[in-house]
Amino acid sequence: MAGANPTPRTNIAPPAFSETLTRYMTYLLSKKSLKPATVKRKVKMIKSLLKHGCDLADAESVVRFLNTCSWASGTKDIAIDSYGDYLDMLGLTEVKLPHIRREKLPFIPAEDELDALMFNASTRMAAFLRVLKDTACRPIEAWVLKWTDIDFANR
Repeated sequence: MAGANPTPRTNIAPPAFSETLTRYMTYLLSKKSLKPATVKRKVKMIKSLLKHGCDLADAESVVRFLNTCSWASGTKDIAIDSYGDYLDMLGLTEVKLPHIRREKLPFIPAEDELDALMFNASTRMAAFLRVLKDTACRPIEAWVLKWTDIDFANR
C-alpha cells in the first residue's frame, strides 16, 4: 500500500512491565494495612521509576537515578519507600537503601504581614513584637530586657 499512512503506534507497555506492576500491586494489597490511595501512589512511583529507565533488579541503579534526578526530597522519599516494598516483595530484605532527608523550609512572613500583625495587636504586644522585629532577638531575651540593658548613648 504505497502512499498509505502508517498506523499510529500506541504506547503499549511490554508484558513484563505490566506483569511487574500487577504483581507489585497484588503484594501491596495483601499487606492489608495499606489504604488503596497508598497502594495507588506506590504503584505509580514504581511505574515512574520503570519509565525513567531504572533497573529494578539493581538497587544501585535506582539510587543513582534518585541522586541525579531533580525530584523534590519528599518525592524521592516516596520512591525509596515504594522501592523498599518492591524489594520486600522479591524477598531481598538485606538491601540497604539510603534515607532521604526531607528539606522543609521555615515559614518567614513578609514585612507587610508582620506590620499588619503588629497593627492589630494590643499596645503592649505590638511593642513586644516591634522589639523582636527590629532587634532579631529571641522572645525570651526581649522578655527579660530592662531599661538599664539599653545603651542609648551608643545606640
